[in-house]
Amino acid sequence: HLRQPAQVERRTLGRSGIEVAPLALSGAHDLPFEAYAQARRAGVDLFFWEPGYRNLTRFLRSRAGREARVVAGTYHADEEGVRHDVEVARRRLRRDRLDVFLYFWARSSARVTPAAFELLARLREEGALAACGFSSHDRELARCALLASPWDVLMTRHSAAHPKAERELFPLAEERGVGVLTFSATCYGRLLQRVPEGDEPLTPAECYGYSLAQPAVAADPGPPARPATAGPPPRGP
Repeated sequence: HLRQPAQVERRTLGRSGIEVAPLALSGAHDLPFEAYAQARRAGVDLFFWEPGYRNLTRFLRSRAGREARVVAGTYHADEEGVRHDVEVARRRLRRDRLDVFLYFWARSSARVTPAAFELLARLREEGALAACGFSSHDRELARCALLASPWDVLMTRHSAAHPKAERELFPLAEERGVGVLTFSATCYGRLLQRVPEGDEPLTPAECYGYSLAQPAVAADPGPPARPATAGPPPRGP
């Protein structure tokens, strides 16, 4: 017998109209199957997925996870590579349509051009995707991309240690109807540790609460895995 998931606050992911619980969960840390099932029972319904996340794949294909929302994506920019990754995700997750599909880890404006947007928009129109967007640490790159094309979703770094997105990105996203997903609320764990100046460390709940208190933010799935060539996480505000 499957218990019904807990009723929690719902937030709308921008113009996509997709409603999600504000605390999402990434498969990057390869949690056991039961951990995802427990999160689902607690009301979590948005999961960040990549093909290597075996336990999350099993969960999302199960009866317990089939109604959950999925954020998937690609590290490619060419049409052949993007379409291949869309089909891989649909096949492995046994879904006709992916809820959110992103250009992952965008560090060059060439990956989020109007032409890049149009490719995902075509896939959305074909019914393969419900919403499309990109993820990036680079606030200026993200700002320019949001001005150039009507993306559905932006995923970007935000925490008490990196608050500049509150001024440089979030108001623009709200104005343009772009749903915002954040990550790295704990600043890769650094906000949970005592700093040299002697400030008290924050708790995980305080870190996530800070990011989720921003009006533009729909959900935070925690830090996704980085591609092997990406290097260490950026530092600074």
